[in-house]
Amino acid sequence: MQNFVAPDNRKYPLFESVKEALDAFMSAYSSNTVERRRQRGWLFRGQANANWDLVPSAYRAPYDDDILRQRRKRTQEFIGALQRNAPRLGLDLTADREWMAVAQHYGFPTEFLDFSYNAEVAAYFATPSKDGEIGVLYCLNYAYAEELAIDHLPPLINEDLKCVPRIVSQEGVFLRCGPGSAPLLMETCTDRFYFRQRSTLA
Repeated sequence: MQNFVAPDNRKYPLFESVKEALDAFMSAYSSNTVERRRQRGWLFRGQANANWDLVPSAYRAPYDDDILRQRRKRTQEFIGALQRNAPRLGLDLTADREWMAVAQHYGFPTEFLDFSYNAEVAAYFATPSKDGEIGVLYCLNYAYAEELAIDHLPPLINEDLKCVPRIVSQEGVFLRCGPGSAPLLMETCTDRFYFRQRSTLA
């Protein structure tokens, strides 16, 4: 097996497909039910390009204070529209973080990073790329990180948003991250599985 030199300059095994990567860790990380997956505390994130940082969309380049204000304004306008139409849309949300989670899910710039309790969901989002490029699956045991009392661990947003079926079906959760959270997350996501993008799994 070949190695991949990650952005942190460490070498990691490079799997020949996302299927090989999943096969390598599913028995250790996977659980049969949603409830069991939540109890175990493993969070998964897939990225189609292994060189992308773990940075929320609000802070991605190009980024400065003016751009951040514009992004926040656009997101708040979307949330305002949702709140005005909440009864018609069947949205029964109260907390600001819940509205922000919906905005993140629908592609608006926020301080949230998407994760899932389901590794196969993360793998799905990791694969829309060109053949031969390198993707990555991140595995973070948030419950264990909390036990270790890691300083400045981004808060977990895991409300049960039953009124947003897509978030429920994707077992989606979010980490609320500042602009400098990437190094901490890279250290905390101790398990990473890099793979070659392929148009087929065969």
